[in-house]
Amino acid sequence: MSGTDEPRWATAYHEAGHCVVGLVTGELPTKASIVAGDNYEGATWFDDEDGAALLVDDPLREASEWHVIRTFAGPIAQHRYTGEDVDLGACDDHAKATELLVRLTDDVDRLTASLVARTEAILEEHWPAVERVAASLAEHLTVDGDTIREVARVKGGRDA
Repeated sequence: MSGTDEPRWATAYHEAGHCVVGLVTGELPTKASIVAGDNYEGATWFDDEDGAALLVDDPLREASEWHVIRTFAGPIAQHRYTGEDVDLGACDDHAKATELLVRLTDDVDRLTASLVARTEAILEEHWPAVERVAASLAEHLTVDGDTIREVARVKGGRDA
């Protein structure tokens, strides 16, 4: 891989992290792209878009935490691939997660640390799937949900 390909691959790993953790946690990605837009380098779309911001009541706390984990997965996968620090707060992904975290707890730092650790564990367990999805994104630039599921070969379910 040449140096000029590095940003493309970093973005591919970022989006692949969202995709694979989404699959593991039962949120199906419908599309992922590493084609830059006005305010982003890449994007992943899920079946549940916009609903997760409302998940803050106790019966839905677990679903809210899974949403935050899925959100953290992009920058954490990118960090694992590049070895460079990725500030969660510097990512657009972080704004939605922060809103949920603030509404879930008074101890945001503690909950954040716990959810980061859970995200890292999921990515560790499913890293080969992240690599496969990243390679598909790097090659095709945009992939649909069926392709993501086929390439990742991960079964969904919130058992992580």
